[in-house]
Amino acid sequence: MNLKNLKSRIYEEKKQLVLDSIRQGVEIEETIFTPEQIEEFKEEVVILDYEEIVEGDIDDFDEAEAALNLHEEDDDDCGCHPHEADNECQCPKTYLDFVPMEDGEEYDLEFAIEDRTYYDDAIENYLKIKDALFAEDYEVHDVEVMQEDGTVVIDEKMARVIFKRSKGTITKKKKCMPGMRLAGRRCLPQTGTQKAKMKRLGIKLKRAKKAMGAAKKKKAARIAKITKKRIKGRTRSLASLSN
Repeated sequence: MNLKNLKSRIYEEKKQLVLDSIRQGVEIEETIFTPEQIEEFKEEVVILDYEEIVEGDIDDFDEAEAALNLHEEDDDDCGCHPHEADNECQCPKTYLDFVPMEDGEEYDLEFAIEDRTYYDDAIENYLKIKDALFAEDYEVHDVEVMQEDGTVVIDEKMARVIFKRSKGTITKKKKCMPGMRLAGRRCLPQTGTQKAKMKRLGIKLKRAKKAMGAAKKKKAARIAKITKKRIKGRTRSLASLSN
């Protein structure tokens, strides 16, 4: 580790201590940061800790799929100047996130994996994700790609993994776009050491529909038949209810 990396690590460690103190409401007495930097950190905490639970009816998950980590434009003024290009300064964007909860709503989560090598090496990787999402089961599907000559082949690297009936809730959060870092209320370009090493996976979700088994369907049919015979011939006029 060179001197530059050491200074960067110390800075991040000290900054994290200040962020924790701000969250806990503890007074910051001695620090290497200036009062202006402390105020900037307070603005960062507001963005980092922003979380709004989204009700289940935000989208009709029965008919359409919702994309997680899909950014939406915000109208808030975060302090970027008009002359700054998008790659120089951006405002944090709002996105949907899935928070696993054992007693949450049921959703089918579909992961789009760009490189399946790591996951296919050991089935334990899929099982760990399934347990973390409180899912009942998972399915791995190949991805078909059309070639220039019109033929369709299976992409050996890509995969679609569906975690059936994952339990959790949907929340709205805010973050910076890839390649950007949070600085106060703004998003600025990351430095070389701050850039993410892994690509974010594309994730979609939709309402989980748990199909009834054959036995349950037969039982429901028998109950309906018995009920129909039992109420046959009964009067259904409103006059009889008033007596």
